[in-house]
Amino acid sequence: MPLALGAQTEMEGAACQWMLESDTIESRNGYFQLQWQANTAECEGQTLALYQLQPGPQRLIYKGSNTTLFISGQPAGQYVYQLYSEPGTAKQAVGQQLTVQVEHYPLWTAFSYFGIGLFVFIGTLLLIGRGDRTA
Repeated sequence: MPLALGAQTEMEGAACQWMLESDTIESRNGYFQLQWQANTAECEGQTLALYQLQPGPQRLIYKGSNTTLFISGQPAGQYVYQLYSEPGTAKQAVGQQLTVQVEHYPLWTAFSYFGIGLFVFIGTLLLIGRGDRTA
């Protein structure tokens, strides 16, 4: 279920409601999708900037008029995103912050799956190696 946060900007005299959504608020594998949309057609196509506020210093992730962004390869941690409207040089926040938590599976889980797979693989090799003893 997407998490949605509302925001308002002024564009051509009309109030724009922007919704920032994520396909998940907790990721186990380090990737997720962010989407934002306006409530009216007049607001579509507006250049927005998406910044990552945490962890570390604020950094620009995307600037443009597309409304979907796929983020991958994130290490474990809490990531906070904010949409900004950038008419010229003035940067104005146009929504509430969206937080996504990345918490990878523990290493013991990976080793457990590896051990089970190794057991099945060796068992299969032994079964093939023995062959059919009734012949």
